[in-house]
Amino acid sequence: MSHHHGVGWILILAMGAAATLSANADSSSDQTAIRERLQRWAAAFNARDAAGVCDIFAPDLVYSIPQMIYGTRESICANLSQLFSNSGLRLHYDNPDIHEIVTSGEVALVRLTWTLTTEKGAERDITTEEGMDFFRRQPDGRWSIARFISFTARPCVKIFAAVDKSARNGTCLKQRSNSLIEVALECLNRSKAEFSLRKALMRVRRLTNISNFSCAFGIQ
Repeated sequence: MSHHHGVGWILILAMGAAATLSANADSSSDQTAIRERLQRWAAAFNARDAAGVCDIFAPDLVYSIPQMIYGTRESICANLSQLFSNSGLRLHYDNPDIHEIVTSGEVALVRLTWTLTTEKGAERDITTEEGMDFFRRQPDGRWSIARFISFTARPCVKIFAAVDKSARNGTCLKQRSNSLIEVALECLNRSKAEFSLRKALMRVRRLTNISNFSCAFGIQ
């Protein structure tokens, strides 16, 4: 009797080990699929393929960046199309530096760093953007980003001030702001030059396109 019980426990342990190996294999496969998805995103971005870039975003996407606390798939895809239409702006993302991928069933969390090179005329800027992406497996089996947050260590307004000092007096943009509208209003209120709010907003939009892409996510 004890012999049969021993065989039973061996079978249970063997089945448990097989299940663990299978789960590990699935996790590894999922992580590989997510890495490839992010690398294809970078390739699509560098090719100015708006449809290819938006393909990674889930229909119910919600994201937060310094200039937009509650962004949607519709808003980010519109902003990307606008960004890509600027032929004088050269943009290049390196493949992301992925620090970790944690998978659990149908969801996954990715912590990563992006490096973006932006060129316009003789100006060249390299920025790094820290981010965290929440992936969800879609009905078609593909992994898509359902939530993300992204930020850069350099405040956008510091870039604005560095790029175009001549258009403002010495006090404009010294105070940091997380809102593009607040930036424009600050310029309008502090600058001695007389220009309309619309012109101020357009100037901030142009400066944003020269700076890092994380800032441009929020342009409407």
